[in-house]
Amino acid sequence: ESFQSVPEVVAYMAEKGVAATEMTFTAQARAAAAAGDPLKALSYAREAARKFGEGKKDSQPKLRTYTPSLIAFCARRDLAGMWEVSEEVMSQDMHFSEAEHAYLLEACTHGRCAESSLKTLRRLEDELPALSEFSLRLVRDMFALLGQEPPLAPPQGPAGWKLARGEVDEKGLCQACGEKLRVVDLEAEHFETFAEGISQLAFEREAGRMKSEGDSHFGRFQKWLKKRGPFDIIVDGANVGMYGQARASPPQINPLQLSQVIGELGRVYPKKKVLVILHNRRVNQLRNDRAGARVLDSILQQCSLYATPTGSNDDWYWLYASVAAGPWGKLVSNDEMRDHIFQLLAPKYFHKWKSRHQVKFEFWDNVLTLSPPPPFSECIQQSHRGHWHLPSSEGKEWLCIEPCQEGHAD
Repeated sequence: ESFQSVPEVVAYMAEKGVAATEMTFTAQARAAAAAGDPLKALSYAREAARKFGEGKKDSQPKLRTYTPSLIAFCARRDLAGMWEVSEEVMSQDMHFSEAEHAYLLEACTHGRCAESSLKTLRRLEDELPALSEFSLRLVRDMFALLGQEPPLAPPQGPAGWKLARGEVDEKGLCQACGEKLRVVDLEAEHFETFAEGISQLAFEREAGRMKSEGDSHFGRFQKWLKKRGPFDIIVDGANVGMYGQARASPPQINPLQLSQVIGELGRVYPKKKVLVILHNRRVNQLRNDRAGARVLDSILQQCSLYATPTGSNDDWYWLYASVAAGPWGKLVSNDEMRDHIFQLLAPKYFHKWKSRHQVKFEFWDNVLTLSPPPPFSECIQQSHRGHWHLPSSEGKEWLCIEPCQEGHAD
């Protein structure tokens, strides 16, 4: 009922000379989709994109502007329309969340299109690290209905697929089928693309931005990094130094923890170049403390230190330096990178990079343990023998989809 008033509100806005914004076009798209007209819903998203292209910044379409037409096309099992929306979303440099992918899965399955189902599965593999139990059930339904139809059929040509649930051990062996999961990392050219995306976001959000990007705080850091780097290991100094300090009042950086991490990295990776990144406020805390000053001297003797300036978010600095280090770069940090700023990064790059390049740590009774990435990637993947493995975001059991021989299909 609320959608029925949208045309009236939009007409009133036009009468009063109020320009339409992204919110206006999104409301119109939702109203059209609710009325069962996905093409009209898509036309409003396109109109928002056109207005934005003409320079009207407040008309820039968001994912929510396209979602109504996507849902309406999926409800009608209109796969051509569904993929049309999908391609336009990608052209706007936006990415579907798991919710949108679930609509694709359901539409492909009930539309009984094995080709679209495989295309959707490949997109899941490329863009999402794990699936909810709801999405995993949709994948099971997809293989149950279409698993013997090409191109979704097993590459070896057996009778279908065996579906099972099982955990994956610390070595990467699937307990359901015995297959060893592989390492999945970014392609070489994707590191540069990902680093450029981080750089762009950093420039847009840097509070201390100056007249040009080259003169900004982050621009100066890039120049410094180009001259002094790349570094093999980047240490998120605040995350290390503030570990376990949440209850302190006021919270203070622990210089001993920084010292232990730097020492252990020198022992384990003696030939690697290490960079510690700390906000200048934390550096000043260390300078004003006798033990902290000694640790600062030690850091400068053993590795490199970069102090991020006031007005800058040090997260962008250590993330950019870690990605710019390329395939062999490592980031020492326990940061789960779930803040909203990390959600702005391209998921197809971010999740793969994070799972392969983050080294976590723990202090227990002042004893340090470093935990490098496991010998396999915890992500959706297909093995060279055709086995599909899909992790659950809600538990430890994976969905294992194994090609089976004649007479043994599930």
